[in-house]
Amino acid sequence: MGNFFTTTQTDVSGQEKCYDPGDTTLTFVDGDDDLDFLCDDFKSLRAKMSCGHAVTPMSLTNHCRRLLDEGECRFVCGLPRCDVEWTYEEVRKMALLTSEEMDYFEMKMFSNYKHHLDAKSVLEAYGGGLGALVVVSPFVCCATPGFHLVSPLCVCVRE
Repeated sequence: MGNFFTTTQTDVSGQEKCYDPGDTTLTFVDGDDDLDFLCDDFKSLRAKMSCGHAVTPMSLTNHCRRLLDEGECRFVCGLPRCDVEWTYEEVRKMALLTSEEMDYFEMKMFSNYKHHLDAKSVLEAYGGGLGALVVVSPFVCCATPGFHLVSPLCVCVRE
């Protein structure tokens, strides 16, 4: 599956994503877009992430896509001396991810996480055998009866 963005300016529909000024769940701030590393000068209002940095939906989408394309499975602020990790839920909301972007992000998160997962060490740590491991998607936590969560990205083992 290829990248959805051919440029950094627009989403797959060709439109720049912008925050709704009436969205009371966001904290809007004045100033520069802290994640606009390519100086794209996105037109959207700036909203504050949990780390305190200001983003636009486009700059956040581009930054997180870049992390995923580089093999990461976590979303970390890209500014120097800021190692705050954002949840996928925060990224999804603040980046105004489209359904196509969510599909791509979730597929890449899972694919990248599988490469970081050392199933043998997880099983040894929890005393299970190969039949005990269930890897579920990183965005839907294990709720299967008889299993319990053993990683932040929802790797579950049979109890």
